[in-house]
Amino acid sequence: MSESRGSEFGLAVTALIGVALLVAIVYGLTVARFATVAGGPGTPNEIAARVAPVGTVNTGGDAAPAPQLAAAAPAEAAAPANPVYTQSCAACHATGAAGAPKLGDAAAWGPRIALGMDELMHTVLKGKGAMPPRGTCMACSDEDLRAAVEYMVSQVP
Repeated sequence: MSESRGSEFGLAVTALIGVALLVAIVYGLTVARFATVAGGPGTPNEIAARVAPVGTVNTGGDAAPAPQLAAAAPAEAAAPANPVYTQSCAACHATGAAGAPKLGDAAAWGPRIALGMDELMHTVLKGKGAMPPRGTCMACSDEDLRAAVEYMVSQVP
């Protein structure tokens, strides 16, 4: 009887370790999704945009006006981020998640930039390593993606 209790205990411990690892992986992936370039939660407008509803239901009549966000204070020293980069690229490129070259990291970006914009765009469109084709923006046009890549390249000193 005691031998069966020991194996049940071992099974329970193994299951708990598995659950703990799964929680750690999910936490790590979700934290990276909401990271900003500065590593903080973002400006009030960035936070509001992240938690804003995806859409509204119109049951007839005039369409409801789109919600307006307060104007952000202008950043004096920092260049404005590209919206595609902010929405679709920053989750990995701001943190270096999954081996992505971090924004502004000359050592990581230098060899990639040396290959030229055509090769950078080929990588974006077809994917490479952990990066899926088109990054995480399947709805983006090629021009939108090129603008995001040009923004990231412009941030390399």
